[in-house]
Amino acid sequence: MNVSFFFWIILSYSTNILANQDSLWAIWHNEEIVPIERLAVLQALNIKYLYEAPDSCWEVIELQNQYATAQRNDFWIAKSLDNKAEWYSLADQIDSAILYSHRAITLFEQIWKQE
Repeated sequence: MNVSFFFWIILSYSTNILANQDSLWAIWHNEEIVPIERLAVLQALNIKYLYEAPDSCWEVIELQNQYATAQRNDFWIAKSLDNKAEWYSLADQIDSAILYSHRAITLFEQIWKQE
């Protein structure tokens, strides 16, 4: 009885996660949505994948960086660089983590000086 109950709770939870993940990908693929919102969706996917699927996370980070660059959105470029730094940090590649963190901070500082 207890095992059945926990099975249904876990099944319900995992189904909800998959639905949310699918919804995020659907938003990303909808080109009618404002670019900033699409970039925010990629950020949400990045957060989701960072610990669960690092390889997928890297692909999302690259996608975010390329799209932010195409949109010439410095904030999201800096955010993607910061995401790369975090990814490298979790992969124990500290030199690369420091390099991308420095690039992100430099770009964030340039943005703040413009305001």
